[in-house]
Amino acid sequence: LLLGTTSVQPVPLFRRFGNLWENFSASRGVTGYTSQLLADGNDVIILGNLRFPSFDSTDGVIHSSITRFGYSDGWSALGRVSGYVECGVITPAGLVVGGDFVSIDGVPARGLAILTPDGWREHAGGVPNDTPDAMVYHRGILHVAASGGVYSWNGHAWTIRRASVSHGRSRAS
Repeated sequence: LLLGTTSVQPVPLFRRFGNLWENFSASRGVTGYTSQLLADGNDVIILGNLRFPSFDSTDGVIHSSITRFGYSDGWSALGRVSGYVECGVITPAGLVVGGDFVSIDGVPARGLAILTPDGWREHAGGVPNDTPDAMVYHRGILHVAASGGVYSWNGHAWTIRRASVSHGRSRAS
């Protein structure tokens, strides 16, 4: 089990072993913040803005908006956006992320992108005139909550399910 936070201050990730908690990120030199954690098989995908050590980069640090932690191979960057990543979900087609960005790893993507075996690409043309706050994939449909309401993508078109805004966050009712 991993826990994180949505603070802009450097806040650790914690891992639970039985009845004990370990400061998982500090022991590995990781700083930054998390907006969401996703389980992907034996790996964890961390959305947010992380900085972690690397012997392969010129300054010895990798900056990543989407990071994978594999228990067997450690930290790896999956993508960096031109703004921030707020939410994500794993679908049969790949990892879908949403937030306030216009590109991911240099690929144009307006707030919604998908990582497939072929790399990153914009997903569904982005949410119409809105920024994703949260998402869930259920029964083959991607549902995205944003300030303008809850949008659903059926693989061909967006429909708005309900517009209910509370304190800048969407809420389905």
